[in-house]
Amino acid sequence: MSIQIRLHCFALLFIFSLMSVSLATAEASEVSVQLKEFQVIAAPLTVRAGKVRFVAVNRGKDKHELVVRIKENGKYRELGEIEPFPPGVAKDIVLNLSPGTYELSCQLVEMEKGGTEEHYKEGMRVEIKVE
Repeated sequence: MSIQIRLHCFALLFIFSLMSVSLATAEASEVSVQLKEFQVIAAPLTVRAGKVRFVAVNRGKDKHELVVRIKENGKYRELGEIEPFPPGVAKDIVLNLSPGTYELSCQLVEMEKGGTEEHYKEGMRVEIKVE
């Protein structure tokens, strides 16, 4: 076998190995999120760092949203959001997450019978861990 043919074979093997590594790392972990009055139910509660796909289903009677925030130094910083969507609908968002503690919540505030109804204060939040 000539040196030129060996180099071509080596180059092809190298390219295929890079493709398989990129395909493996491109896969996202998935978190299923159910939103309903007044709960956020997520599974699993621990995922690996990297791309994470959140699939949110509104199982409630009202519109809900999904806000993803990271906890840093005791405070939360928003990283992504699925805008409010109606009951019976599923939406998703993919985020690249580093290790840490994250909060999934609904931050909607609605007018109810002359007052406000704040979904977050009513308990629509859950924490997950990214390792």
